[in-house]
Amino acid sequence: MRLVVLALAFCSACVDLSATQAMPETELEPFVDLAQPVLGARCANASCHGNGERPLAVFEVHRYRLSDDDTFVDTPLTDEELRLNLLRAALFTADIEHAAESLLVVKPRSRHADVEVFVDDADFDYRRLVAWVDGVVQASP
Repeated sequence: MRLVVLALAFCSACVDLSATQAMPETELEPFVDLAQPVLGARCANASCHGNGERPLAVFEVHRYRLSDDDTFVDTPLTDEELRLNLLRAALFTADIEHAAESLLVVKPRSRHADVEVFVDDADFDYRRLVAWVDGVVQASP
């Protein structure tokens, strides 16, 4: 099942992802609580991951959206946008045993794109992102 989800995420720009509707809400809720706020605040800038040309394209309110009509608008992210953000972020948790191995947490701790996204491991947002990745890794078969 995990490989199917990952394959769908890789092809998210070219296929209808209505199949993601079957994803259990229990997987979406921790993402929305822990990772989405961090990715939205720290990564969704248009010059970074807030555009569709990036491997980790992040939808966020007032920024990049699935519908051009919602870009720069104060409407909440749709369930589809949240699920796509989840799928894309989950790509960075595949085939790892510990959060420390995930590029999702490793790259922003280095000087990623000449920006210090997280200054150190004590950063609250960094710890939230690590907690989400750890939860995904622990739940994987």
